[in-house]
Amino acid sequence: TELSVLLSMTDGTLSVHLTRLEDGGVVGIEKTFVGKKPCTVIKVTRSGRTKFKKYVKELQAIIPGLEN
Repeated sequence: TELSVLLSMTDGTLSVHLTRLEDGGVVGIEKTFVGKKPCTVIKVTRSGRTKFKKYVKELQAIIPGLEN
């Protein structure tokens, strides 16, 4: 709920994006229950951090002044 509100996405849209990120090894998703209430924890993987850093470097290379 917190992530969908923060990103202004519906639960369904967020779910599709997270599934693709998980399939690509960018995030790990753990679903548990706290009492009877479902709880989903999403963590960026080591590979995901590496991919993100590479993406930022690529953006910096094509967009002047972005590195500041």
